[in-house]
Amino acid sequence: MAWTTQLLGTGRIQFRQVSREIIASTYGALRHYNTTCTGASFMEALLGPDLGDGMRRGSATNQQSLQPVMGWLNTYSNRTWVAGHLLNADLGGSGTNNQNLTALTSTANANHSTFEDHVKRMLAACHNVDSYNRGHTHWYGVRYRVDVDATQFASTPHANDVHSYAYSHITLTYGYRRIDKATGAAVVLPATDPFYATLTAVPLPTFTAGTVIIGALGGPVTFGPIQIHNT
Repeated sequence: MAWTTQLLGTGRIQFRQVSREIIASTYGALRHYNTTCTGASFMEALLGPDLGDGMRRGSATNQQSLQPVMGWLNTYSNRTWVAGHLLNADLGGSGTNNQNLTALTSTANANHSTFEDHVKRMLAACHNVDSYNRGHTHWYGVRYRVDVDATQFASTPHANDVHSYAYSHITLTYGYRRIDKATGAAVVLPATDPFYATLTAVPLPTFTAGTVIIGALGGPVTFGPIQIHNT
């Protein structure tokens, strides 16, 4: 639980805890091809400092996730596919809601995990700042967005080609946000913030170029666009 303050009638300040997990989230419309649901179009969320405590809030995928597409892909494709979360399960993402799922090859899913781990480390830093600075005027979190590109994975889309029901790649953009405890307003972490050095000391992700295409890794406050391709 994140810390905030309350001014009592006596003039005394009291510390209290409030939930600051997924502060806000938006999911795009479901995609379809040949009348079949193919999963998510995008997800954007403001992730609060509570998510840095290492506790899982969301859910894993199961045999019903993104069906029948996953069954088709893993039966007829020469690749291994998973129903990939747009918002990671550890960060509150659902493994059964198709608005949070897209078909990813195992390689693409592993590459996505590299950047998800970076976001988790950033949130752990946000959580630590909050835990040891209860009276501070702001919380810190991460704004995280994943877009599913509309280009189909099939070379020439056709209803009988299972690769037509998957997409070329996902694009990630994310970065620190400073959240005003009084108003809830969230802004990009300014260089003048007293915890700027602490938060930006989080190690950057390491990755192999190729299936990960960096438009602008950026940093140390904002990152992306980062394209992760099915291959």
